[in-house]
Amino acid sequence: MNYPATITLGLAATIVLWVLWFFSRKHDQTIWGWAPFSLWGSWMGIETITDIARAVSYYLSKDGDLSSLAQMASTIILAVLLLALACFARWHFHDWVFGLSALWALLGIAVRLMDTSKVTAVLIIVLETLAAALMYLPWRKLTGRLNSVDTVSAQTGNAVEVTDDAAADDTDQDDGDESTH
Repeated sequence: MNYPATITLGLAATIVLWVLWFFSRKHDQTIWGWAPFSLWGSWMGIETITDIARAVSYYLSKDGDLSSLAQMASTIILAVLLLALACFARWHFHDWVFGLSALWALLGIAVRLMDTSKVTAVLIIVLETLAAALMYLPWRKLTGRLNSVDTVSAQTGNAVEVTDDAAADDTDQDDGDESTH
């Protein structure tokens, strides 16, 4: 495989797609306006990162086989990197599609590794589960402490601005009247 050309083309395509994502997100905030670019850009970004990891493994193994510990460590590092990027995209850009792409790609890697390294596969699945919980659980509803901080700050006039999807979720909370549901 020609890794330099593959990586260069992958990076170029990823950059173009993320620029399109940026402009579509800026001008059309509906899901149909930005999500296709996010999905395609996510897949290209993940593919490029895994190609870089494969190229590093390939060039390191030219001197001899990589130990199983080194292969496991590099796979875990790749998983942590992809999940960190997914969490960053979710919380900084409010892009939940990138996280789904990363979780799906890593699940495929984990399933493939089940035959060769069950420890690595299970560790990736555990990391995915933690990252998915971090990205997709409605933390404002699950922790009363965050809601009480919002209440106290609103009473003192120092309201905390909420800019993510949790703001919409907070307005859906009922005032203790269970008969509405």
